[in-house]
Formats: sequence, structure tokens, C-alpha cells
Amino acid sequence: MLAHGGLCFFSPTSVASALRACASLADLRMGTQLHSLIAKSGIHANLTAGNSLLSMYAKAALIDEAKMLFDEMAVKDTISYGTLLSGYVQNGKEDEAFLIFKKMHACNVDPDVATMVSLIPACSHLSALQHGRCSHGFVIVRGLTTETSICNALIDMYAKCGRIDLSRQVFDKMLARDIVSWNTMVAGYGIHGLGREATTLFLGMKSEGFAPDDVTFICLISACSHSGLV
Repeated sequence: MLAHGGLCFFSPTSVASALRACASLADLRMGTQLHSLIAKSGIHANLTAGNSLLSMYAKAALIDEAKMLFDEMAVKDTISYGTLLSGYVQNGKEDEAFLIFKKMHACNVDPDVATMVSLIPACSHLSALQHGRCSHGFVIVRGLTTETSICNALIDMYAKCGRIDLSRQVFDKMLARDIVSWNTMVAGYGIHGLGREATTLFLGMKSEGFAPDDVTFICLISACSHSGLV
């Protein structure tokens, strides 16, 4: 920030940093004070500052305030849409998240990996398999299926929508897996009471050099419990 004549003039970068700190600390009072200050300075019209404000309100579960700000923004980008979409999902408003995604598509704004990772779980929350398959088709067309995080989201979504077979198809086709991939697949088998498949996958995980973590064992024990594998 630059001081001049007793007034503070904010740079978009400093504002974004300050707002991220407010979001991390859940300090909404300071965040709203910053919003007021930057509105007076005119920096709120800056895309970086606007996106930071949007993120702060979404993380504070003030989704109505986030939507008002979004509507007021003269310029929006992928981050703007993705932040609001993610905020809707995190606050249990999956239907609104899909509306934002449709609007994003209508405005020719390409969703990024983070946006799709936020959207795909919304399908499982709604048990909307058709939405999930459409989202899967979208990421295939966009060439995003090489992203491990997106594949992990698809595995979880299909399992929660009752299609563990499609979860396994995604898992088997992954170019690169991480510990989350294995844990999500094990958890999926557990949801469907397929304890033996979960334990077989666990052994395969070890043979491929992945060290299980605490989440792995929670998922595995849960799978055994659901399957009666005392």
C-alpha cells in the first residue's frame, strides 16, 4: 500500500494478499472493512481484487454476498466463475453451482481443473448420475482426464452415485495415481460392501510401492465392517 496525503491507496496485489489472510483467519470483520476501503479507492473494479473478495465471502459461507459481488463485477474470468461455483458446492447449493457452470459455458469462459474438481462432487451430492456423466464427457473433450485430481473426483462421484464399475474404469485408465486415488477407490468398494475387492486393491497398492496412510486404513477397516469381514 502507498500512503499519500493521509490516504491509503491499495495495489491490487496487496489487497489480494490481505483478503487471503482474512479468509484464512476467518476474520470477516477485517475483510468487510477492506471491502469498504477498496470500494472507496476504486480498486474493487480490478479483477484480481474482485476475485479475492469473492473468495473471502465464499469461504465465509456468505454465498449471497458473494453472488451479489459476482453480479456487480464488470469483468469476470475463469477464477471468478470457479470461485462462486465452489462456494455454492461447499455451502450445499449444488443446483446453483450447475447454473453457474451453464452460465460460464454460455459466456465462453473455459473452466479450469479447479472448477471441474469442485463441480464433479456436486453430482454425487445430488445423486445426479446424468450430470456426472456429462461432466465426465466434458473433461474428456477438454483433455482434462490426464489430471489426477479430476480422475479422483470422478472415482468418488461414480461410487457415490451407485456405479462402482465406472469408478474402477476411471481408476484403471489413470495415467498417474496418487495416494488419494487408491484411498478413494478403496472407500468406494467399502460403500458398496465389497470388502474383498477393497482388500485386494490394498494389496495391489502395496505391490506398486504406495505406502498406506491413516486414511487408507480407515477406508479399509470400514470396508471390512460393511462386508462382515471380521
